[in-house]
Amino acid sequence: EGGIREPAFVHWPGQIAPGRSAETVSSLDVFVTLSKLAGVAMPAGVDYDGKDASDVYFGDASASPHEFLFFYGGYACDKHAPSAVRYGPWKVHFGTGPGEGGCFDAPGCNYTCAMDSPILFNVEEDPTEAYPLDHAAHADVINAVKAAFEDEVARMVWGEMVVVPDRPGEGPDRYGVCCDRAKSCCCASDDVCSA
Repeated sequence: EGGIREPAFVHWPGQIAPGRSAETVSSLDVFVTLSKLAGVAMPAGVDYDGKDASDVYFGDASASPHEFLFFYGGYACDKHAPSAVRYGPWKVHFGTGPGEGGCFDAPGCNYTCAMDSPILFNVEEDPTEAYPLDHAAHADVINAVKAAFEDEVARMVWGEMVVVPDRPGEGPDRYGVCCDRAKSCCCASDDVCSA
């Protein structure tokens, strides 16, 4: 289901009972959930993408903190708008494309912007998203999603990426994952790392 329905595991012996849930939670929820469990108050006046998902983890299988979970990525009609949303059993696409591989000029392969007429699926009945549903039969869902979409776009605050300055030994073509703790995770030569 395009990256939204993925398995996840939460393990906390003596606190979280073994079980299973199909509720919608997100990796965005981890920060907010762990902050609550640790007793750390979230700053007031800040709108976080994640929500407290502890009710789901502690056994209330019908307690998704997300009425709407928007997906940014994939093919979006506007780079500052989501490309899809989960809403209970529903998934709605505002734009679609051929996937990560792109089209490579393949006949019939295209990107579709569906802002005016988003593509609706019931992913509990159709997890492969093979059978789009008729809008007329689900006007309440479409109207709710369109209103939530407008609210999401209006509230989203886009920041600028802050690039961390290069450290000694780093630079173009010289980045990599390495961590020699004996050298304080310095990936450069010994003379640079000891400086």
